[in-house]
Amino acid sequence: MESNLEVVKKLYTAFKSGDGKVISQIFHPEIVWEQMEGFPHGGTHIGTSTVFEKVFGMFPVYWNNWSSVPEQFDASGNKVFVTRYYHGVSIESGKEMHAPLIHVYTLKDGLITHFKQYTDTHLIQRALVND
Repeated sequence: MESNLEVVKKLYTAFKSGDGKVISQIFHPEIVWEQMEGFPHGGTHIGTSTVFEKVFGMFPVYWNNWSSVPEQFDASGNKVFVTRYYHGVSIESGKEMHAPLIHVYTLKDGLITHFKQYTDTHLIQRALVND
């Protein structure tokens, strides 16, 4: 069985390639996905299909060249912490966004059961709005 760290690294590889099948295999079917208020479609989303629809499906609505670029992965027990930044260009405003992030994943039996996002939503909102 892969370590928790290896599972999360595999997730980011799948994010980069757009491999939804691999992402679905890594997520627990009832994953709890928490995005910060102030992030587009922020709040809590439960279930793999909901995350695909209400989270991943919304990035192309708001952003061109969206990416979540990991820099560092750290594991402790059943948690994996990822740090680095989001990058994207707002479709509406044309502004480029670069915001730091921390992602916290909780895993059980090789599946991601919980995701919690920490980011600077002010930078994200500022990029989305026309001046």
